[in-house]
Amino acid sequence: MNKAQGSLEYLLLIGGGVLIAVIVIMFLLSASDSASKNVQATTGILSNYRQGIQTCNGQFEIETIMITNDGLSVENIAIAESKVIRKIELLQVNPVNHFDQDYSVHIDGSNIGTLTDSIGNTEPLSFEGLAQIVNPAQFTFKITSTPNLQAQFNALIILCDE
Repeated sequence: MNKAQGSLEYLLLIGGGVLIAVIVIMFLLSASDSASKNVQATTGILSNYRQGIQTCNGQFEIETIMITNDGLSVENIAIAESKVIRKIELLQVNPVNHFDQDYSVHIDGSNIGTLTDSIGNTEPLSFEGLAQIVNPAQFTFKITSTPNLQAQFNALIILCDE
C-alpha cells in the first residue's frame, strides 16, 4: 500500500509540475503577443509623426479617424486654430475589392479629389501636396464612393500651422 501511495503522490507531483509549466508558457505567449501589438501600434504612430514632420516642417497635428463610407457620413473634426491640410491618407479596413472603386474626399464641402482603389490593393490611398485651409472650431470630412458601397476607412489627416 505504501508503494502505491508513493507512486500516486509522485504522479500528482509530476502532473502539478506540468500544469504549472503550461500556465507559465501560456502567460509568456500572451505577454509576447500583447507586446507585439504594442510595438505595431507604436510603429504606426511613429510613422505618422514622421510623415507629419516631413510634410509640415514644424508644428503639426495628426487626426486619425475611423469613418464609414456610406455617402452620407460626415466627421466633424475639432481644431483650436486655423490649420492647413497638407496630406490625407486613406486605408480601407478589411479591404474586399472585387472591382475598381473611386473614392472622393470632401472637406467643408470642397472636393479635394478622387482616387481609384484597384482590385487587390492593400496600400493606402494618398492625397499629398494639399493646401486646404480649415478654420476653427471644426471642419467636416466626408468620403463618397462610386459605385456607392459601404466601407470603413482609417483616415490620417496631417494638419499644419498656417
